[in-house]
Amino acid sequence: MAGVPATRVLVVEDDPEVVYVLCGQLTAHGYEVCHAPHSMAAFHMLVTPQEALPHVVILDIGLPGVRGVAVLEFIRIHLCSDLPVVVLTGVATPEEEQRLKELGVSAFLRKPTSGSIILSAVAEAVGGRASPLQHSPVRRAGTSEQPNAGTGPLAAM
Repeated sequence: MAGVPATRVLVVEDDPEVVYVLCGQLTAHGYEVCHAPHSMAAFHMLVTPQEALPHVVILDIGLPGVRGVAVLEFIRIHLCSDLPVVVLTGVATPEEEQRLKELGVSAFLRKPTSGSIILSAVAEAVGGRASPLQHSPVRRAGTSEQPNAGTGPLAAM
């Protein structure tokens, strides 16, 4: 639709290959994507006027320096208690996973996973439904449900 701003997604991820594929997938599906390669860059991007905040954050936990859990705590305490956050991580301790659930993540996805599952989680987090993705399973925070990783371009993540 003309004049309708794109949904802004902040991707906080340090792996360049994951960033390349994930940002390409999101952009191809009409999202406006910003990338923070580490927590300090994410903090900088999140301290912005309210109207420039992302609509959803995709957050890795195993970041260099300050871990992703601290980014989520910062978001919840200082910025926006209801900003949707999709966690996409290959590493999270049981304690971190519990803390993420307490902080109310929209979805918790473990790498590797498929692009369609990530896109579905993002669409669900912002309240939209992309028709080909609306039935893709997403592991919800607080459940043991884990979708099949699939063979899509993001399956190597």
